[in-house]
Amino acid sequence: RTRAEHESADTDSSPASALGSAITPAMVLPALLDIDGSVLEGGGQIIRITSALSALLGTPIRLDKIRAGRSKGGFAAQHAAGLNLVGQLCGAALSGASIGSSTATMRPGILANGGQFTADAGTAGATMLMLQSALPCCCFAAPGGAPARTQLVLKGGTNVPFAPQLEYMEHVTLATMRRVLGIKVGFSLKRRGCFPRGGGEVAVDITPLPTSLSCFEIVDRGHVTHIGGRVWTSGRLHHTPLSEDIASACKRALGAQAHLAAIPINIEIS
Repeated sequence: RTRAEHESADTDSSPASALGSAITPAMVLPALLDIDGSVLEGGGQIIRITSALSALLGTPIRLDKIRAGRSKGGFAAQHAAGLNLVGQLCGAALSGASIGSSTATMRPGILANGGQFTADAGTAGATMLMLQSALPCCCFAAPGGAPARTQLVLKGGTNVPFAPQLEYMEHVTLATMRRVLGIKVGFSLKRRGCFPRGGGEVAVDITPLPTSLSCFEIVDRGHVTHIGGRVWTSGRLHHTPLSEDIASACKRALGAQAHLAAIPINIEIS
């Protein structure tokens, strides 16, 4: 054989060449979609939205400059717990999902078809913000098999500043989603958690949708038919007279509004 033929034979039979021919496009990991965590307010909402969409769409993402718009950037306890919860729900490969990290990657797998999952902030981190991340993943069952319910156990703050209160999420947000989208979510409050101690726990039961989301239109605000509220206290302020004073003050303030004067007002004390 000529020298050229010898060189060609050596190249074709090399281990590297054999390995290269065995690699197919399906074996190559898909590229990560880069998410800039500093855009807009540069807060945690970017993490919650993109992680949920990543799980639903099966799109791997790289989060960078996490919470760059905050005085103390990077993951706080609530954000890390929420991302790890979404990772559990879709069998994701996660890296960097820890407190203080400013970069993380998520390669989602297959959405879980029901089951029980736990997220614990270990602080007063907002449980309702963890639920924001996880809820979209629980509303759609994995392909194949009968849809099964998902139970979430969320530990941290149930009523803390700068986050939806448990009662607001239950009676406003989720009540509206149930009415217009048919999403069924049940709440069971085990223990309240407040800032700075935390220690709260809430169980959430989610029934997946049988079909895709329905279209809806909400244009008119409607009319106020009744007003409800709940007063509760904790710690050193946990005594009935204070709760009664707060409830009475709320009723007086609302009743003084002319357009609300004839509306029934019910303030519960718990």
